[in-house]
Amino acid sequence: MIQQRIIVTVGTAVVTLGAALLVGGIANLAVAPAIVSAARQTLPFPGRLSDLPASFALAFLVTQNWLVMVALQLACSAITLTAGIGLLRRRPWARIIVEGLGWIGAAFIAVPVVWVVRWVLATPTDRMLGLKAGLQTVSSGVGQPVATVIQLFVGGPAELGWWLLLKTAMIRPATTGPSIFAWTPIGVFLGTLASIGIPVVSMVLIAALRQRRMREAFTPG
Repeated sequence: MIQQRIIVTVGTAVVTLGAALLVGGIANLAVAPAIVSAARQTLPFPGRLSDLPASFALAFLVTQNWLVMVALQLACSAITLTAGIGLLRRRPWARIIVEGLGWIGAAFIAVPVVWVVRWVLATPTDRMLGLKAGLQTVSSGVGQPVATVIQLFVGGPAELGWWLLLKTAMIRPATTGPSIFAWTPIGVFLGTLASIGIPVVSMVLIAALRQRRMREAFTPG
């Protein structure tokens, strides 16, 4: 039955997402003392954060509010894991929660849209020039921050695997280039792709969950 396959696929994906959030949250909690200590010793930024590149401003805000970010991450992992397990058990409330997560993902489309519109409004005398500038800077203004958020929240398993590879000397670390994957060309490209792909996948998920036969596939309890 196609509804059963969709439920299993979506439920498994949600559980996997929740597990990644949990691993990332535990890893970020482990380094919290060092991050918080460094943040306390950091002088206030002498200017406006809006003057910084978007990814740098985001990194500054996150490090200054690390414990808040970790608490949010662990809370999201608990909600996501609970919803994913409930979906696999065909609980109606789980379908509602997963649909809500889908709407949050769909809202990500506002990130690239706002970025481009911001550039258009900044050039009132030549809207096409602003549109062109907005599209040309999407990778740095949208892709890099989105990749940074994704790495912070769900990159824990990948970072753990990378650390194990380094410890076992199976690979050698690069001596040049950015040390943060989200800021590498591949990371920026994946972040740009995710800024569009996440909303598209989320809308497909919402459409699937709102089908009448899909709603009927869930049993109360």
